[in-house]
Amino acid sequence: MSPRPVGELLATLNHPARLRILNTVSRVPLSVSDLASILGMPEADVAASIEELQDLRIVRAFTVVPHVLYTLAPLSTHHEQLLRAALDAVRNDPEAQRDRAAARQRSRVELATRARPALMDAT
Repeated sequence: MSPRPVGELLATLNHPARLRILNTVSRVPLSVSDLASILGMPEADVAASIEELQDLRIVRAFTVVPHVLYTLAPLSTHHEQLLRAALDAVRNDPEAQRDRAAARQRSRVELATRARPALMDAT
């Protein structure tokens, strides 16, 4: 597949909700429901944004039963540099910092919740 035009990536980064999603999944893989909770957005809106980001090959999905988690996809060098520059630009934004902190916390809680029953079954 050929890489998407840089203009599409720039248009994506110009959309506040998609930029917040990218900022958040750049730290930890998250599900649509996790993202909706962290970002205070309806799940339908998050799912639509995730679909657009997947279509542009900026995020990818993987399954950790029973969840589908999303994370940044590997990008071509110039797309990677552009995305990293945008994420670096929002690094000190208080809202972006809260989103990343909530993502890390939510990820730890989810991991503990999923791991605990597995550990109990193993004993």
